[in-house]
Amino acid sequence: METFIILSAIPIMVYLIKTSKESTLGARAVSLLIIMTSMGGVINFEKPIGGLQGFQPIHFFWVLAFVIVLYEFRLSRSSIDFPKFFTIPIFLFITIYIIGILVTATAWPNHTFFKEGFTFSNLIIHEFIVPIQIVITGWMVMRVTAQTHENMVIIQKSIIFGAIVLGLLIAHFYLQRGGLRGGWTTYNVGRDSLAKGFGLTSNSLAALTVYYCIACILMAEHKSKILQPVSIGFSLMGIVFTFSRMAWYAIAAVIILIFPKLKWSMRIALAMLMLLIWQQLHTQIKNRLQFGKNKAEYYDTQSNLDNMLAGRLTGIWKPAMKQIGENPIFGTGIGSRVIGEASGSTHNAYLGVLLDNGILGLIIVIVLMVSFLIKFVRTKGPFFYVVIAMLIMGLVGHRFYPYRGNSIFFILYGMALADWHRTKISNDEKKIKGKG
Repeated sequence: METFIILSAIPIMVYLIKTSKESTLGARAVSLLIIMTSMGGVINFEKPIGGLQGFQPIHFFWVLAFVIVLYEFRLSRSSIDFPKFFTIPIFLFITIYIIGILVTATAWPNHTFFKEGFTFSNLIIHEFIVPIQIVITGWMVMRVTAQTHENMVIIQKSIIFGAIVLGLLIAHFYLQRGGLRGGWTTYNVGRDSLAKGFGLTSNSLAALTVYYCIACILMAEHKSKILQPVSIGFSLMGIVFTFSRMAWYAIAAVIILIFPKLKWSMRIALAMLMLLIWQQLHTQIKNRLQFGKNKAEYYDTQSNLDNMLAGRLTGIWKPAMKQIGENPIFGTGIGSRVIGEASGSTHNAYLGVLLDNGILGLIIVIVLMVSFLIKFVRTKGPFFYVVIAMLIMGLVGHRFYPYRGNSIFFILYGMALADWHRTKISNDEKKIKGKG
């Protein structure tokens, strides 16, 4: 089944090209890259390449897309005024991240990242190559969408199709192992199936579906009246099937914020979709909430807050704070793991940055996020609300640094930047004409 879903990318791409004939080759390459991104780690090379295990076809297609976009950029650089993608906050963000990678690499094999079972290949591919590709993909999207309106259309359509493909894959992997048969044990079976199928935890997939859902609700240039509600429906279904409470709270908060600005048809469609999901899955949703309470009881917590947080405060965050205290300014390196009764991730993006890059890293991340909000507060497009969702989900999970779980984040930033720049130029021209 997953093979069929993956092969569906071929007719999708044919449709995109056919309906966007005036789009450039670079935009078409990037749109296919976006659709491939939604497939996560479903396709992997079994044999090592260059001594590293874990490469996927998308890593090499990315190189092809980058070369095409770079070539087109060199041709159009003199005729198009492009906005600045790599601002000072983004530059500092990338710099502190690379420093964190070097700290972890030099501590091999004694770093907690490797003691948790991860390999040097995991560090190079998933913690270095993939994040760099994700950020530069945002730059590529900005370049092609700034060129022509047709390019913007095909990119938005690719995001819509990406949301549908991602939702289908999540439903497939969750259902194939009986994830909806009843109690919390089957809910866990479904989440394990997602992790095995995607090579990514269900919480990470949940964040990705939240971003896709927000984008599909607010994007308007594509004018896909039928595909838009379909993509929203698949995104919402994906959010539910990942059974991530942080994703549920984040998408609920964003929908409340954007509800007044939506058309009545979209309001009704969203309300109907959410009622349908609740009707079909309310038992599993209640089981998920109960599982969090059961987990809190395991840590013998005495706090109502800790009970609500599934024991994170006692089992994870307190041990994490002790580790952060060992190197509070610069952190202990990217991929650092919590050592305690519940070893592993910090389950808090803010603590995660503190553990990886210390107070310095957290300051840079906060400055970056605030700069995003300030820049796009007037337009309030999809990316503005994606930033809000990221900040909310960061309280109990997720991560701020680029990885497959937020691969669309910088794609939406590239689109937002191109749109912001185009609006700015238009307003400047109107002011000049007004003075004339």
